[in-house]
Amino acid sequence: MLDRLAARQIDEPMLRFGGEDAAAQVDPAVTGYTLGSDPIAAADLGLRNVDRLMDVLVPATSRLGHDYSHMASLYEDLVAHRHRQLAAVARLVGGVRETRYQAGRGGPPFVPVEPQQARAAVKFLCARAFASPGRLLDPEVLLRAAPEGWADAVQGSNLKLLTQLIDPGVFQRLSEAQALRTPTGAYLGVDLLADLNDGLFSELADADIAIGLYRREIQRSYVTLLVALAREKEEPGKPMRRPYRSPDQPPDRLPAGHGPALMQDGAPPDLAAAGRASRLAPGHPSEFRAALLDAAQTLSRRIKGAQPKVHDRATAAHLADLLKALGEIV
Repeated sequence: MLDRLAARQIDEPMLRFGGEDAAAQVDPAVTGYTLGSDPIAAADLGLRNVDRLMDVLVPATSRLGHDYSHMASLYEDLVAHRHRQLAAVARLVGGVRETRYQAGRGGPPFVPVEPQQARAAVKFLCARAFASPGRLLDPEVLLRAAPEGWADAVQGSNLKLLTQLIDPGVFQRLSEAQALRTPTGAYLGVDLLADLNDGLFSELADADIAIGLYRREIQRSYVTLLVALAREKEEPGKPMRRPYRSPDQPPDRLPAGHGPALMQDGAPPDLAAAGRASRLAPGHPSEFRAALLDAAQTLSRRIKGAQPKVHDRATAAHLADLLKALGEIV
């Protein structure tokens, strides 16, 4: 009887559950901030609501003779809400959906997110997260909230989203999805970075290039992240990055001066842990590092080709600074 009840989830998705195991870390369906089955559509509606609230934020939070501290607090809440919506979209990239099928019922319990949906997620983030957010930068709000650092919260969100996307685990899962399920039409780490290059530096295609302060800041964050990750070196005792971790697995570390340990105290070798440690070791050749270097080289060439079209002094200095940073790894 209990087995029949549990098996109803195969045909009735509303009865499915999850979120308490390690697989939930990479499952885009495990989130408390998405209404419906499409995180992109949900985020679109959520961002529209943020814009609507920005229109009434000052009058709704202001009282005659009082300061604007309440308004500033609610503004930070709006930025945090926006970030949660966008982070749910970012989970589609390199995501793996889990459905708790048991033997003899249903198909494989783990299915990678479709390449076209991952690509659409990155396009959405470039258009709605990394582009200037418009209403969130309303001077009528920002000049009442703080004397400086008015975009710090939004730029902090941008950096977290970029870090979530540009991660060894994300790149590995994208590659595995191609190898296991989607030999054609795949979306790989090199494709992800190519789309970020295009979206974050769309101004380079303009006839007369002038990049505003907000966009200069996020471009700096992106290039800094590329350079830092590409230059990572192995440090003895430093924990390895790890996208998927079972609670009973020990931390992966590379012993100083040695490769991954295969045997400890006569115990059976943890070959999976050894493979992960070897693949994710900072500074080692990998799909991740190769994609980072390819993106840096491509971006460097594009910036050099666009420099003759720059007549804005701040933009010229900005692009020269980015080229210098990229030159450390290309």
